Amino acid sequence: MKTIYNGMMVMVLLVICSCSKLTQYSPYDANTEHSNVNSQNISEILSKQQPGDSLVFIAISDTHTDYSDLRAAVTTINEMEGISFVMVCGDITDWGLFKELDDYYHLISRLNIPFVTLIGNHDYLSNGKLIFNKMFGPTNYYFDIGNYRMVVFDNVVWENGNQEPDFEWFQQTLNIPKGMTSITCFHIHRFDPQLDNGYADKMLGIIEKYPVSLSIFGHGHDYWEEEVNNRRYLMVPDITMRNMTKITLANKTATIQILSF
Repeated sequence: MKTIYNGMMVMVLLVICSCSKLTQYSPYDANTEHSNVNSQNISEILSKQQPGDSLVFIAISDTHTDYSDLRAAVTTINEMEGISFVMVCGDITDWGLFKELDDYYHLISRLNIPFVTLIGNHDYLSNGKLIFNKMFGPTNYYFDIGNYRMVVFDNVVWENGNQEPDFEWFQQTLNIPKGMTSITCFHIHRFDPQLDNGYADKMLGIIEKYPVSLSIFGHGHDYWEEEVNNRRYLMVPDITMRNMTKITLANKTATIQILSF
């Protein structure tokens, strides 16, 4: 009888431990100790920017596929000089879980330069958008640095309840002072079915109305670059390709380099 009782107690303890782990990794957990990370890092970017028209930054994307590759990218970037910041173009998680966002934050924060993060379609899953908002801030944002306006536009559709992206905000934000040019950054690339129903055409139509030197996408897990109607478009490769994109802005023109690590 005592043996049966002991066995039952072991089973109860296992269930309790399992439930504890399930609670720890619950998709509804949003109790992050970090908040407004993008805003804080943007302030740091602006405080460190040297006078002049030139600006150099690194763009990476889809870091959810392999955190060991993200760790290697961070190590490589920390060995580089003259980089103002890192732009991470979304999909930092697989399932939008708190632990994934927290793991990403602790890896990317090892950078010795500031970073800003876009939301991706994977990051909307579970309770991901709420956690992202608490940890990083709004999913649409911009900042002016020298003669450049960096515009981050959340164009996720399917995982965002099939809502139309906020094109009104996008257009207003691109209406910049004379003498400036914009760099637009998105997660969903313009060929993706998410942007069917006229959304891709609407997005490009707005871009073509304003001075935009370069538009950057993630999501496609590959690299391509093209020019359409005097506007340049770039897809940043998946982190597992062991490539990152170095973008140098000078005289309102972008020079793009693919760097292996």
